[in-house]
Amino acid sequence: MKGAWPKLSFDAVIEDRTGGNKKTLQSEFAVAGRFKIVDQGKELIAGYTDDKSKLCQVDLPVIVFGDHTRVFKYVDFPFCLGADGVKVLKPIAGVDVKYVYHYLRQLTFTDAGYSRHFKYLRRALIPLPPLDEQRRIAVRLDGVDELRTKRRAALTQLDLLTEAIFLDMFGAPSNNSWRRVPLESLLERPLRNGVSPSRKGTVRGTVLTLSAVTGHEFAESALKSCIFDRAPNSEHTVDAKDLLICRGNGNLALVGKGYFPSRSLPRRSQRYCWKKQRSRWCASNSCC
Repeated sequence: MKGAWPKLSFDAVIEDRTGGNKKTLQSEFAVAGRFKIVDQGKELIAGYTDDKSKLCQVDLPVIVFGDHTRVFKYVDFPFCLGADGVKVLKPIAGVDVKYVYHYLRQLTFTDAGYSRHFKYLRRALIPLPPLDEQRRIAVRLDGVDELRTKRRAALTQLDLLTEAIFLDMFGAPSNNSWRRVPLESLLERPLRNGVSPSRKGTVRGTVLTLSAVTGHEFAESALKSCIFDRAPNSEHTVDAKDLLICRGNGNLALVGKGYFPSRSLPRRSQRYCWKKQRSRWCASNSCC
């Protein structure tokens, strides 16, 4: 019976094997290369590199945990680590990695915004049925994941159908003689960047990061605590009517990707969309 399965502490079941592995800066990500890069973002693959010295030196498979984003990834291929907030977790011998991966994904633990969450994850107790039962559970949950993947693929096909209907009705924009106007002239408010944090600031707040708009859907939890030199005005709060887009990224495929927020983030929560100086998190038509 499930209730009779022993529960062990996180540290008794899982080893943190992150230490000693080289990491790859986002500015070094390439759109193609010999080796895949896994970071803490929503996508399984964040980019590529040809630098063999940065391959993760842990026996596969492993679980990659996003310390800031709380994203779990099951990785069974040679990979390199992204630079920020990535933990490589390896269950002890005699424990099925895929079972632990599925179990960890369903946990609910403290949401500390964009702060680190590993300290909360380590408080978890992990039930350990016999190894054969672990594998049986993992197979069943793999089936559930496959259904989810098929559903996402179906939604993608619907998006392509919408595009096809548009082209059928109006033709390709490059082949018609319609009048063209700058995008900016159609916007209620001009395009703008976000509010940048200040090391000398005194006003505490929270900002959305790049991961909020580069996954399969808008990720409200992709947040980072920061300090501003002054309180951002109401135009810089995140509004559900605003389109947030990624305007610059080491992965070219993510440039231009964006979403409408799933809801407005009220001013009292101090959640803002901003532009990081180097990687340029995102831009939108009114909050950024």
